[in-house]
Amino acid sequence: MRRLLLIINLLLSAPLFGQYYHAGNSPARLRWQQIETPAARLVFEKGFAQQALQLAAFMDSVAPLVGASMRHRPRSIDLLLHNHTAYANGFVTWAPRRSEWFTLPPQQLQPTPWLQHLALHEYRHVVQIDQLNRGFTKDLSWLLGQQAVGGVLGAYVPMWLLEGDAILAETALSESGRGRSHAFNAELKAQLLEKGRYSYEKAYLGSYRDYVPDYYKMGYLMVSKGREWWGPPVWEQTLKFVGRRSWHPRAFERGLKRQTDMGQRELYQKTFDDWTKQWRAEAEHIQPSSFLALPVVSDDYRNYRWPVAVDSQRIVAEVEGPGLRRQIQILNEVDGTANTLLYLGWRAQEALSANEQGVVWTELRQHPRWEQEVWSELWHASLETGQRRRLSSKTRYFSPALHPEKAEVAVVEAHTDLRFALVVLDLESGRELHRFAAPEHCQLLTPRWNAKGTGLLLFLQGPEGRALHTLNLNTGHWQQVLPWSHKDFRNPVQQGDSIWFTGPATYNDEIFLWTGEEAVPREVTQTAYGADYANPTPEGGLLYSRYTAQGYRVSRHLQDAAETTTANASALETMARLLTEQEKQIQAELPPADSTSTKEYTPRRYSKWNTLQWHSWAPAFVDLEGGALYTGITAFSQNLLGTTFVSAGYNANPANTHERFQLRIDYRGFYPLLSLRFQSGYQSFKNHGPLSDGQYLYYLNNDERVNQRSLKAGISLPHNFSRGAWSRHLHAALNFSLQQRDALEANLTQYLHLGDALIETGQTLEYRQERIHFKGLDYTLSLRNIRRGSSRDVVPRMGQSSSLFYRHAALGSTDNGSIMGFMTRIYLPGPGKHDALYLSADFQKRSWGETVANNEDLRYRQSNVINYPRGYDFVPNDKMWLLSANYQFPLWLPDVRLGKLAYLKRLRMGLFYDQAFSTYEQRLEPLSINVQQHIRPASAGLELFADTHLLRFISPFSIGGRAGYTSEGDFFGGFIFSSALSGFLVNQ
Repeated sequence: MRRLLLIINLLLSAPLFGQYYHAGNSPARLRWQQIETPAARLVFEKGFAQQALQLAAFMDSVAPLVGASMRHRPRSIDLLLHNHTAYANGFVTWAPRRSEWFTLPPQQLQPTPWLQHLALHEYRHVVQIDQLNRGFTKDLSWLLGQQAVGGVLGAYVPMWLLEGDAILAETALSESGRGRSHAFNAELKAQLLEKGRYSYEKAYLGSYRDYVPDYYKMGYLMVSKGREWWGPPVWEQTLKFVGRRSWHPRAFERGLKRQTDMGQRELYQKTFDDWTKQWRAEAEHIQPSSFLALPVVSDDYRNYRWPVAVDSQRIVAEVEGPGLRRQIQILNEVDGTANTLLYLGWRAQEALSANEQGVVWTELRQHPRWEQEVWSELWHASLETGQRRRLSSKTRYFSPALHPEKAEVAVVEAHTDLRFALVVLDLESGRELHRFAAPEHCQLLTPRWNAKGTGLLLFLQGPEGRALHTLNLNTGHWQQVLPWSHKDFRNPVQQGDSIWFTGPATYNDEIFLWTGEEAVPREVTQTAYGADYANPTPEGGLLYSRYTAQGYRVSRHLQDAAETTTANASALETMARLLTEQEKQIQAELPPADSTSTKEYTPRRYSKWNTLQWHSWAPAFVDLEGGALYTGITAFSQNLLGTTFVSAGYNANPANTHERFQLRIDYRGFYPLLSLRFQSGYQSFKNHGPLSDGQYLYYLNNDERVNQRSLKAGISLPHNFSRGAWSRHLHAALNFSLQQRDALEANLTQYLHLGDALIETGQTLEYRQERIHFKGLDYTLSLRNIRRGSSRDVVPRMGQSSSLFYRHAALGSTDNGSIMGFMTRIYLPGPGKHDALYLSADFQKRSWGETVANNEDLRYRQSNVINYPRGYDFVPNDKMWLLSANYQFPLWLPDVRLGKLAYLKRLRMGLFYDQAFSTYEQRLEPLSINVQQHIRPASAGLELFADTHLLRFISPFSIGGRAGYTSEGDFFGGFIFSSALSGFLVNQ
């Protein structure tokens, strides 16, 4: 019985788990190539061939090592490389089974080369997930295809294990990795020492009330402790148990208990108590350096990054937090005020630069159509007005630095083939003044001018790690200042002969100083949880951001830290050494690699017309648009480039004979999107019995199937015009629809009724229902302009959206009328921080079509587009307005666990009022006249939603209800359920 329940659950949930996840499309102009290796088939743009060859060789060498501690070597996986996006990330998803990497490296990264970092982290995900494909899960794969593994993954395996184990792999198999990073682990360290341990559900699933570090950080601390206490097999055996016993509703919990004698909650408590004990012991050895904390306006969690003192009073900084829109603020040291200069758009975590005249930064912008063409553009704003202006378009510029005297700005430029250059631009026009190519195989990180403006200081990252360099603009000469290292040194600044930068100290990341007189840089800060983003002040002081349990806070450095001779390594470093030693022992047991065989790969063409890739199927008919499930069968295809999506199915439900066969095709490879929907089936007509025309009696005995078909073909143009603080989208679509039903014919035998006898007259009457043949055109134009908000907002707090529609019969078909209208919505901020008022005005006008054959009392008509007032199932209308007012606000942020069933994060309430104005014609038969009627139905009520996580599933659900009264005084109510599920993936 439990196995049957799991199969049903997977059938219901599989389309939600990564099945249809789509990361977007690359430009159609690109030409693709491929390299096939034992670990992966790499598919990449032709201009990226050299880098792909190097990556293929690295993956050949590292794949056995990544899978060694799991004792598993997956079969080759498809790996799609996106090199035209300035957004850095990577992910793995199943159904279709693939990984996609965004190859342009970020400015804030670990000292491991970016593609090597992705190879370690993402390929570990491949090993983890493929490990599940065994036992009962493998049997399910025969029934469901690749979505079986995806379904088991999403239903059972917590994300903290997947991400924590991948971070463990990048740490143990390289000389850096986030497991060694003090900054990466500072958030949980500060929380545990100052706020204590949250509940397991809150730590994993988050909170709207408090800032909670994500499951990447939580996961590494848990997974590494598991390896320390129970050895490398602990997670391998747990995942294998889940794969073999996925029929059990608590497979992961049981597998974990077999290895550790603990459930998830007990392991979390033991792990975090142990880290807390170690970090408290470390805190006793820290002798904090003197600093002056700037006054803060809010005690809420906020990160103040990249502080710059532009004069004796004002400090410019980037500020963000879970309840705050990302922005640039001007902080006043004298009166302690903070004023928002401007709100930022989509942006990576990288430097900004400021002086008395203004501030420069970069923002990401997506191509209007191609999601995988993303630029990083340079912006400037005046400190007096906050007026923004764009200095570059369709560039990939990063980490700008304003010249100390001239109207110039230096930026890092990245190319799609991973070449880098340092470019100096005119601040007024954005014109290029100087260009200096980076040394071969080196990435440029966060440049800053020296005090005289004659050169730049920056870190270079290459195969040997990371090293501090200077660039002389007069000669173009790169000069190495400090030796290469695999430590996470970053964010250098200079004033005179003094150079400050961030780097790892014994227990935290701190600010270091190097003047050239010392043999090694000197640690100048000692803080409780770390310091970063140093910047000298005009009067010769030093600003930096000091991490606290409430985020990064701006501080002035007063006195250098005392010199300490701490012999003990930190808990993080001790753990990293243990994990590295475990990996060496595991690798020693591997068979030696064949050093005589050197694989040489030759890139070959990959056709973008590889459109079919059947990956999953189900013994059920899945209605993707209607969200329903019926008996039948369905198969799904999605190609690697994400340009073609196909589903084909057979609906065996007796109540749905009209859609027995269904085919859906979506093609996204051209600039416009193309879609095709086809359904075919039949309707059963069973009529038995007499009919009379008053004089004769006819007997009908009919049992026929009448075939019917429907076709919908569409073309649409989605455009993304988002800029700065606003998300802007336009969508235009044209759809052609065809509906056909064959004619129905029957012969009726004629009888004459004489007394009690029926006498056959020998005549027959032909009964006929005419063939239905509808052709229609549907036009829509939608615009959306929404201000970016914070994660705590219940709905958007500022913006507008509108949609125009028109649908009519076309091409000489049966006239089934027309409908036209619009829908609009305006969002306005409410009195609270995260509530909102939104008003909508919808209108539609319908015209009648021709009369139905054989029934002159009926006429064809288009169905409604806009809604009725809530609480009404039907409102007659030829012309109708619907006006709505809605107010939503957070009611309670409990962060409470409801047994093993749910974790409740937020209760929110909505108040609504709907008012319709409907006009329609009603025929008064005794008088044979049409009378125009006017009605004004209305309703009012409230909605209550619980934003919750069910069964510890990572994606939230909104569960609630609605209650109200109509204008006639009738009470109505209903249940509301929604989710944020649109795909399931594990990423970088």
